[in-house]
Amino acid sequence: RRMYDVFVSFRGKDTRPTFTSHLHTSLQNAGITAYKDDDDVDGLQRGERISIALLKAIGLSACSVIVFSTHYSDSKWCLQELENIMVCHRTKGQVVYPIFYEVDPSDVRYQKKETDFGKAFESLISRRSVEEDKVQSWRTDLREVSSFSGTTVINSRNESEDIKRIVEHVTRLLDKTELFVAAHPVGVEPRVQKLIEESNIQKIKDVLILGIKGMGGVGKTTIAKAIYNKIRRDFDGRSFLLNIRETWQQDNGKVLLQQQLLEDIFIATRIHISNIDSGKQILKERLGAKRVLIVLDDVTDLDQLNALCGSGEWCRPGSVVIITTRHDDLLRVCKLTFNLEEMNG
Repeated sequence: RRMYDVFVSFRGKDTRPTFTSHLHTSLQNAGITAYKDDDDVDGLQRGERISIALLKAIGLSACSVIVFSTHYSDSKWCLQELENIMVCHRTKGQVVYPIFYEVDPSDVRYQKKETDFGKAFESLISRRSVEEDKVQSWRTDLREVSSFSGTTVINSRNESEDIKRIVEHVTRLLDKTELFVAAHPVGVEPRVQKLIEESNIQKIKDVLILGIKGMGGVGKTTIAKAIYNKIRRDFDGRSFLLNIRETWQQDNGKVLLQQQLLEDIFIATRIHISNIDSGKQILKERLGAKRVLIVLDDVTDLDQLNALCGSGEWCRPGSVVIITTRHDDLLRVCKLTFNLEEMNG
């Protein structure tokens, strides 16, 4: 289960009002849900033990971005965050992206006493009387994470450009993560393979609208997620919009769906939509720029399909739009349809 795209670990006194604040804003503007711990925003002394809420946030994130700065290793709280991040990396495959801010990766790797980072680490150990096995565990984590591919920012002349590149890297890392599908769901894999083969999705030259029809609970969304996971890398942009029916009925829900679609596909761009008609115009102008994969889950009305992709007419040739629906009348706009009840028989 995933609640956040990114967990940001950092030393507040070093980077909170500057680099980390700007990085967090840029991640959010790119449509990336980022968790940033603000417990010590007023400089208050935190407890010795990392909070349960923070542990939960780390475990429910797809990726952890660690901003190593001069005094990062002087904080027991930060090292506890690192410890739990590395546990998630080793046990769940969580992506870890290190940023070395005004410190060299080798300083993090070796914690030599003649470096500022090493001095900060030694200061923590001497002040807190940390047990030797814990010290060695932290050294192991620091050594391992310093070998990961990341970004070094030292004496930068243009931090905004550095942050832009970091956001692009994180975006690509997140793009490799898949939508959650229940572990080994019965009958999903053969159905997915059948749909992909019969629709010839990966070789289409026109725009394909694929309809997956069935009553509630037969697995339409699960099948759509599994297809999305298998073919998403074949497209220049992609978006999976869940629960269209429910969101459409909410205040401003139509605009929120349009906005989410745009931000998913044009991932580093924050696009403001004032109303549904302006959203249609922006989508019409932009969707033709890329081969896209769009999944619209639980579509109940043709107006939804028209407002989000012009029923496929706004998309570039080679694009695929997949809809899941309970309604037969929506299948008339689909070039290919699959009825899950019939596939069960």
